[in-house]
Amino acid sequence: MEPITRLFTGMNLGDSALVHSAFTAHPTLTTVAKDKSGNIVLRESELQKFLNAVGTPHTESWSEPIWDVKIQVDGHLAQVWASYAFYLGKKFSHCGVDAFQLFKDNDGE
Repeated sequence: MEPITRLFTGMNLGDSALVHSAFTAHPTLTTVAKDKSGNIVLRESELQKFLNAVGTPHTESWSEPIWDVKIQVDGHLAQVWASYAFYLGKKFSHCGVDAFQLFKDNDGE
């Protein structure tokens, strides 16, 4: 959970370096959403765009509390699923499920 906690702490602080430290060198960021026509689509995004958004000054903090965390581990691979709600400041924005794939390298990170 440590990299996930780092990710959300960095988002809340607007600290893109802290967020960046939670990812591998070449992560896959994928979102399932509905397009304007209501079709379900799979969207991949670039880490750098996310880091730029986090690091760009904004008036309201970003908060993404999670719950119902489910963790599965097999050797150097872990999967984490959690329900979440996303807030801009104290205002609810959206909710859903986060799914993380975690890899522990030879350095234990």
